[in-house]
Amino acid sequence: MDKQEYLDTFGRILDWMSVTVDDMKRCLITDDKNCLKKAQNEFKEMLVASLPLINRVRVQEEKDELEKRLLMLVPSLQGIAQAMETMLARTKTKCESAILFTDKGMGELTQVISAVKQLARDAKDVFTTGNPNLRNHARAEMEKITRMADDFALEHQQRLIVGQCTPQASYLYVDMMDGLKRIVRELAYLSEKG
Repeated sequence: MDKQEYLDTFGRILDWMSVTVDDMKRCLITDDKNCLKKAQNEFKEMLVASLPLINRVRVQEEKDELEKRLLMLVPSLQGIAQAMETMLARTKTKCESAILFTDKGMGELTQVISAVKQLARDAKDVFTTGNPNLRNHARAEMEKITRMADDFALEHQQRLIVGQCTPQASYLYVDMMDGLKRIVRELAYLSEKG
């Protein structure tokens, strides 16, 4: 595997993630089932598209440094994929069951989703440039986004206690915030190790 193939692979994965996160945000806001179906299909297509390279590298007896690094990062990519799958499933539940989020809750989710999209773009830049300052920035952003999500979760608990939020919406909101935090952790790891 040459360096360009390695960079292109991660670039495509992170670009795909950004597009899917954007689609998911749009679906959450509009409860658009067609948008959601498109996002789910694109998610599956990207997972399938990335398998041949990973499988090719995995079965090789001798691996160069880039191939070893790629395989070392596969668990983080799987973690992102699992979190994305959870996010899409919760979005589907919200849309199909017509569960409403408060304006504040929706604003918090979309704010964190936008921050995750930016971190994916930063992670791609780290891969492309290898810039140590960008690595440090990605780590700092991960910490900032995680704190923001934790603060929003505390505010959410208060909304649930006073009855502004339903238990059904609460479950979805909390699970989605947890998924976003997992994506952020894995993106920071990819930025650090990639």
